[in-house]
Amino acid sequence: MTVDKDDAMAQLWNVGTGGRTEVGSALSATAAALPASKETVVIGTSNGEVTVHDTKSGEARRLGSFTWPVMSLSVSGDGRYVAAGAQDGAISLFDTGASRTGGTVAVPGTWKPADVVFSGPLAVRANGQTTEFWSLGAAGAPPRRQAVLPRAFDSYTSAISVSGDGRRAVFYDGGPGTLSLWDLRSEKMISRAPKLRGFDRMMQPTFLADGRHAVAVAKEGLVIMDTQDWTAAPLEPGDFFDVLAVSADARTVVTKDGDSVTIWRWRDDDLVRVRDVGFESTTTDVTLSQDGESVALVDRDGHLFVIDVATGDVATSGRVVGGGPEAIVYSGDGRVIVQLADFDGDVAMQFWDTRTADHLGGWTFGPIGDETFESDLAVTPDEKILAIADDGRLRVREVGVQAWRTTLCAVLDDPRPAAEYRRYLDGLSVEDPCPR
Repeated sequence: MTVDKDDAMAQLWNVGTGGRTEVGSALSATAAALPASKETVVIGTSNGEVTVHDTKSGEARRLGSFTWPVMSLSVSGDGRYVAAGAQDGAISLFDTGASRTGGTVAVPGTWKPADVVFSGPLAVRANGQTTEFWSLGAAGAPPRRQAVLPRAFDSYTSAISVSGDGRRAVFYDGGPGTLSLWDLRSEKMISRAPKLRGFDRMMQPTFLADGRHAVAVAKEGLVIMDTQDWTAAPLEPGDFFDVLAVSADARTVVTKDGDSVTIWRWRDDDLVRVRDVGFESTTTDVTLSQDGESVALVDRDGHLFVIDVATGDVATSGRVVGGGPEAIVYSGDGRVIVQLADFDGDVAMQFWDTRTADHLGGWTFGPIGDETFESDLAVTPDEKILAIADDGRLRVREVGVQAWRTTLCAVLDDPRPAAEYRRYLDGLSVEDPCPR
């Protein structure tokens, strides 16, 4: 393979016949590798990208990216695995299977990132004067439409919460007296809440674990509502709450006031305060791990903070989070925090260690689109990360630690020499990650 210094086009040559194939742009290429049994070329660049180029179609697909330039590449004989090393010593192993390196799932119609939010087990999509609810199956399977409500939804002024069983939804239109409960099986309204006396400017009504009560932030403070009779009671008075987040199991709630973060647990039909952590910075996003044992926040300066709920310890990122949105989500196993961000002009997912808040690298999607940065993130039942791409398709990323351990074990020789086993696998948190 050669790279023309004038136009930066990569060309693949057949040394037997002298034939030449134009691969595509290889601007700033610093390393390249040729799999033995595939018509592809892997290229690493000075801006840290690792891409696979198809020599037949000319298409290029990004596997991932580093903070520093890529200095070396190695590809397995069948072209499935790519090992890359960066100038700062970081090494990554990529599986070129679509589900782990930016695969896409087609969706009916055109989905705009600004029109879709994820709630409970469903994706909620604004579609004109209606609101659609779609189930999220295993990654790779297209979503299925479960219900359509005759109500317009705007993610900027409205809020929707889906119960954990996916059967009911609380719909808030953004004004007094506009809170309603819907049955998603019959697609009919169950009841509409009367104007709750003393509770104005309600924000983020969200179902709790019993599927009956919901928690919300109102002008008067933190409120618990019974969706059967619409009675509401203030749990924590005050008009200073600016954040409300609920874990996926709906048993842990996080609120933020001016100078502290409060963590609550749903126990015996009541929210119980379990911890207060000092935090004065203004937050732009907050999320919890699936089990509610860890809380992640992004402040207005773009730094990531991770709170261990059990101990109250706070880990802080030593690196400013990339520009753009601050949408963050935990992987299903709780070991990695994923963030949608601007990475040198490309849409990217950045990864962070939940114990130390250390930056683990990122994967790029492609050039920033007009609406990509409105995308929300979701975790599928099989623990993959979904995001809406600017072309209207669902992007699928594999971030679970167990999946990557499986990938690593798959490329090791069997049986594994003891020296290699100690070199590559010692220090992992499980005793025998790759059974012999």
